[in-house]
Amino acid sequence: MMIRRSFFRGTSKRFSQMMSDIRESVDTNHKWLIPAYKKETDEKWKNIRKKARENRASLLGGSIHCSSSIPLSSTIERMLGRTPTHEEVFKKTHTLKNDKSKWVDKHSQDTHVRYIYKKLAEVQA
Repeated sequence: MMIRRSFFRGTSKRFSQMMSDIRESVDTNHKWLIPAYKKETDEKWKNIRKKARENRASLLGGSIHCSSSIPLSSTIERMLGRTPTHEEVFKKTHTLKNDKSKWVDKHSQDTHVRYIYKKLAEVQA
């Protein structure tokens, strides 16, 4: 069992490295890879890398959502002892950690304001 696990771990790492080399055009000696598929994946990964590069270079510091890998609704529910509203989750994920009065971007602030107006209109109707 241990030999089998070791074999799969090693081949998994090698295969992952081969795919990485192909995406980055480091190694093009993989004749078994279909040329059309290689071109498709190259274009796909170029677009993904370009978008990621733009996001990292943005003024927002890479990510506009300020949350962790644990679902925020679960975290808020644990803190409040109840299911959080959509507004609470949105506010928590779109405001800065060090200053809760500042939104991460203008679009988030505008969306929140529109939501508040819509909510007020529903209450008044």
